[in-house]
Amino acid sequence: MRVIILFFITGLFILTSCNTSSNSGKNEKAIADIKTENTDLSTVQANLSEKYWKLIELNGKILTSLQSLNKEPHLLFNKEDHTISGNGGCNSFFGNYEIKEQGRITFTQIGATEMACDNMEVEMQLFQVLNSTDNYYLQGDTLVLNRAKMATLAKFLYLPIK
Repeated sequence: MRVIILFFITGLFILTSCNTSSNSGKNEKAIADIKTENTDLSTVQANLSEKYWKLIELNGKILTSLQSLNKEPHLLFNKEDHTISGNGGCNSFFGNYEIKEQGRITFTQIGATEMACDNMEVEMQLFQVLNSTDNYYLQGDTLVLNRAKMATLAKFLYLPIK
């Protein structure tokens, strides 16, 4: 199973890094932004909610080796009460989110359990990302969290809930 996931992530990375023209990456992001910005908020809520979003990239680094983590880092949105929950690799976390017009999103009141683990780096960076994210877009099965529409902070891949 890990080999399949690693193969999929590697293929995704190769496909997204190949450009046929200098503007192709900009065009893809613009198309994704348009889809998010012009979609009513209830549809956006439905696209994010009740889905398992696995962390695949954090601060520009693709997460390939997660064996040192206690659990798989992930994020879940609950549209009924506008809360999030998930795991950072060691601790479970929770908080609130608000989706606004034009692809804007804020995460507030982030809290977590306080277990100590050997590798806390991914978790600490993830919590910093959630606190500094101000916008997002969906590109296929990938949720991208950004700061100021320029800096990609994290990418999550949609996986069916087991």
